[in-house]
Formats: sequence, C-alpha cells, structure tokens
Amino acid sequence: MTDRQGRSGSTLLNLAVPDLDEALAELAERGIEAGDVQPGARKVRFAAVHDPDGNRVTLIESPVAS
Repeated sequence: MTDRQGRSGSTLLNLAVPDLDEALAELAERGIEAGDVQPGARKVRFAAVHDPDGNRVTLIESPVAS
C-alpha cells in the first residue's frame, strides 16, 4: 500500500528477457518507447516502458541468471 497519490492503484511488473537490446528493438518496431537502459549490479541491465494505463513494466537482462 502507498500513501503517494500518484502511485495509488498502479502496478509495477518486472520481466526477465534474454537480450534487452533485442527486446527494446522489437518494442520500438511496435511504436513502444522505452526509457534509457540503466546498469545494475552484476552486469544486469534494465529499461522501463509504460502501458496505456501508466503501469510501469521493467525489462531486465541478467547474464548472471542465464
């Protein structure tokens, strides 16, 4: 639960993808813009998109998990 008005009722979904660049290119072909690719720990990279309702979907590439 949150008391932040702007976040109330929204959803955050994380999806693991084997190749972040490929996933972002495929989304771009469909007209879906992603945010900047961000580095994480242990060579993890991630980027977020938003669905039409404003929910954030984060795509995560983790070579450590592969």
